[in-house]
Amino acid sequence: MAGISKGDEAIHVMVVTKVAGIKIPGAQAMPPDFLKFYSKKGRIFMISMQEASEKMLEMFRTQEFGPQLALTIIKRRDDNPVNTMPCNKWSIGNQMLMWIIGQTDAAATYLQWKNLNRRVVKNAKAFPIFSPITHKVKKKKDDGTEEERIIVRGFRPVAVFRIEDTIGVNLDMPEYKPPTLPPLYKAAEALGIKVCWKPTSRPVYGYYRPGDNSITLSSTDYCVWFHELAHAVRETLADTKADPDREEIIAETTAAVLMEMQFGSHAYHQQAYKYIRHYCADKSSEFVIKTVMGVLKDVEEIVNKIMDAAKEAEVNNTVAEQAALF
Repeated sequence: MAGISKGDEAIHVMVVTKVAGIKIPGAQAMPPDFLKFYSKKGRIFMISMQEASEKMLEMFRTQEFGPQLALTIIKRRDDNPVNTMPCNKWSIGNQMLMWIIGQTDAAATYLQWKNLNRRVVKNAKAFPIFSPITHKVKKKKDDGTEEERIIVRGFRPVAVFRIEDTIGVNLDMPEYKPPTLPPLYKAAEALGIKVCWKPTSRPVYGYYRPGDNSITLSSTDYCVWFHELAHAVRETLADTKADPDREEIIAETTAAVLMEMQFGSHAYHQQAYKYIRHYCADKSSEFVIKTVMGVLKDVEEIVNKIMDAAKEAEVNNTVAEQAALF
């Protein structure tokens, strides 16, 4: 996870942690014994946060990590109309500006949107990409003939608009929402957190935007979901701008604890350990454990708020089901 600044708004982005020889774990292929945490009705019987955190810390101490799981990434489908848009031909630098500043997977100029029969909405804010200023020159070759070349003399800013800020002809964007929603999704709804799934062509699995209280996921793995959910809930409990590195440690520790609580899964702990270690000032295992123990109170506060919201959502759902019977 990394914090990216957009004006006065901090956007928390979960990025790929590059660890040589290590597969990044996920949560879609659970170990065989995780089913014991479910009843026949599909209700979850979870271990306590204390037990989950103790198991996690013990693995951090011993460094005896089990097998890891590969993290999945949502790929853009072949029928996605974005595939044929001009932004797919932009340089990698301009595409990064689109992803990070625009927070979108599709953007175009005002005229390009018009040609696509879409109109930029009133008061929409553009963001810049950079177009090369080119010049043709002729250069003599060894055999005396001339060769025409194009050189870049500089760059000029070009205003582009996000697809989300346009209206008009429906581009028939495919749905990427998973058929089975992740655990604690109802808790997020109860807390007013918006969640959507989008494909990605960059090393980012998800991000949380405080400005509109939304989570965008480019992975269907539960560890990514828990990480971003932790950021969203933490935003309601403390000033998250004071120490971004600490916020990443809190979010990742929360994700590891929730994975343990929900599934009894140790497969995520090695990645969590390495991720947390990356944000620690001292990289020693002793300091990592000390740091994690120092944030457990904050983690517990986040977990309690999530669980309270989940219980409230379950009660409301039960009341609605009973009311529908009459």
